[in-house]
Amino acid sequence: MRQLLLLRHAKTERTNPGGDHARRLMEGGREDAMRMGQFLAREILAPDHALVSDATRAMETFEYLGQGIGLRPATEIVPELYLAQPSSILEIIHNAPESADRLLVIGHNPGLHQLAFDFGQRGPRKLIAALAAGFPTCCLVVINCETASWRDVHPATCRLDRYMTAKALREIHSVPDGLLTEAQDDC
Repeated sequence: MRQLLLLRHAKTERTNPGGDHARRLMEGGREDAMRMGQFLAREILAPDHALVSDATRAMETFEYLGQGIGLRPATEIVPELYLAQPSSILEIIHNAPESADRLLVIGHNPGLHQLAFDFGQRGPRKLIAALAAGFPTCCLVVINCETASWRDVHPATCRLDRYMTAKALREIHSVPDGLLTEAQDDC
């Protein structure tokens, strides 16, 4: 089994003199990314490999996420992830290193949300509903993929396992009892 972690970049400044690509994280975004990293470490979800958009906000999200995890996995900065369509993101995933069992992709809406939604149609109804409702900044979905190779990953081989927002982590402040997981859904 492979695990795919899709993470939208954390909260950013509205504008930057260098344009959209240069927008930086706000203080709250840095804190959210670090908190999400701590969550990944606590839940034993640290990635083996990360694919990160080359936008400043995505790279900063990864930097603070890594601080929260306490390690830095093998990383590729992938310019094609910047504002990519779902099909392009999937192609990038298909070319991920086979040595990685848990792959993190940090990118942007709307493409990342659409890919997460496409891949998250199997799983607990509560998680699917939460994902359908939105994919805010510093939102994470964990998708279990019943494949031996990243090349074989597609929606029919995947099941939504977790959905976590930065807002939920801020509200919880500890081990997330309110985390939506498959085990908590009776259906």
